[in-house]
Amino acid sequence: MKTRFRCLAIVPVLLCPSASAQWIQTNGPYGGDVLCFAASGPYVFAGTSRGGVFLSSNGGTSWTSAGAGLTHYSVNALAASGEYLFAGTGGGGVFRSTNGGTSWTAVSSGLTCRDVRYLAVSGTNLFAGTWGDGILRSTDNGTSWTVADSAGECISSLAISGTNIFAGEPGVGGG
Repeated sequence: MKTRFRCLAIVPVLLCPSASAQWIQTNGPYGGDVLCFAASGPYVFAGTSRGGVFLSSNGGTSWTSAGAGLTHYSVNALAASGEYLFAGTGGGGVFRSTNGGTSWTAVSSGLTCRDVRYLAVSGTNLFAGTWGDGILRSTDNGTSWTVADSAGECISSLAISGTNIFAGEPGVGGG
């Protein structure tokens, strides 16, 4: 029996300075709905539905565009791994930045579906949950991709815990 999960996104951007404090609305990115976040060091990145990637270096108080080189501006997923930042787009595949989001390069060789909804990193493995071809894996920071699992075609959520990868599919399960 497979367990399926669904995720809920909250928009506009809210900031919670500590777990016991109240949420504070900030001046979020102005690129449509915020679809995802990633953090790397002191930086927070936000992927939007129409404006690409935005960057905050001050805890979300202000945001600047960080999307030079992105050819698709619907950013569904972001993941950070060491010096790399990855963006999964709706129709353009995966993009990689090695300079904190200043510029992006397409890294989709072997990616059979360009509608990437979720990204997850585990060690040297980068997983892409797609809307049409299941889960693909890259072991070389996105340079090439292979099918990791095609049991479910449309992935609606993706998470990693230890050596387990969890994937959700829409409309599957008991309720």
